[in-house]
Amino acid sequence: MMNIIELTTQPEHRVIYGICTTPIPDGWAVIPEGMTLPGVLAYADITTEERDGLPTVTAITPRPDLVAQAEAAAAAAQEEAKKQAEQMAQLPDRVAALETANNDIILMMADLIGGTTE
Repeated sequence: MMNIIELTTQPEHRVIYGICTTPIPDGWAVIPEGMTLPGVLAYADITTEERDGLPTVTAITPRPDLVAQAEAAAAAAQEEAKKQAEQMAQLPDRVAALETANNDIILMMADLIGGTTE
């Protein structure tokens, strides 16, 4: 049995453990027995070469720059979500203030034309 990895653009590398068939699917490569996979496989460059007629992984190089970019993007998304949540929390008060202002304007207009609001 062998393990294979999909050779796609980051961060979409997928690993299948224990595959028994050859040929392996296009766009995949064999992970040699004993090769240690990095903890953050999604953000790594994968180098391959043909060995025994199969594309085989020769190196998996972690990319700290991509990890940092992903973490920054996640932090920005969290900050934006927090901002939107705060705005949504203020919405009932803002609606109430607008309704009060609208009612005040209606009363003022009624006073100007000498009518009533009832």
